[in-house]
Order: sequence, then structure tokens, then C-alpha cells
Amino acid sequence: MIIGLGASLFLTVISPFVANYWFEKRRGLVVGILTASTATGQLILLPLLAVLISNYSWRIAMGLMIGICSVMLLLILLFMKNKPEDVGLRLMEQTTV
Repeated sequence: MIIGLGASLFLTVISPFVANYWFEKRRGLVVGILTASTATGQLILLPLLAVLISNYSWRIAMGLMIGICSVMLLLILLFMKNKPEDVGLRLMEQTTV
């Protein structure tokens, strides 16, 4: 329950920020895709963790989570960029009327 709650709180805050910062058009679609991926990840991971805890130990489940988080952190550090300009994209200026 704690893992699911933490993931929900963290990712629902990040998704709109990423969508607003990186996308001008179809922001709603991007937020929807990010939200669906969060829900899908929980749908797959939480039952797996429950089975591991029930059949083996909570230590095995936490080891799996630490391993997954370590791999994700490495991928994020290697491939994620902060701004669209970092990958050669021009940020669209907001116009006021």
C-alpha cells in the first residue's frame, strides 16, 4: 500500500509538469499516456510484490524494488534531458494577446 501510494503521489505531480514543459500541442494526450503508464506499472508490479512477500520474504520484494529503481535511475541519468533545448528543440514562446 505504501509503494502504491508513494508512486501515485509522485508520478501524478511529475506528469503535468513534463507535459507542460515539453509539449505545446496534445498536452492532454501526454498526461493521459503518462497516467496510464503509471497505473499499468502498479497493476503489474504490486501483485508481483504481494506474491513475493507471501511466498518468500519482504526482503526479496524490497530487493526487487531497489534493483528496479537502480536501473531506472541509471537510465534517467544517461538519457533524460531537462529542457527541450538540450536535445536541439526550440521551446515555443508563449504569446499574449
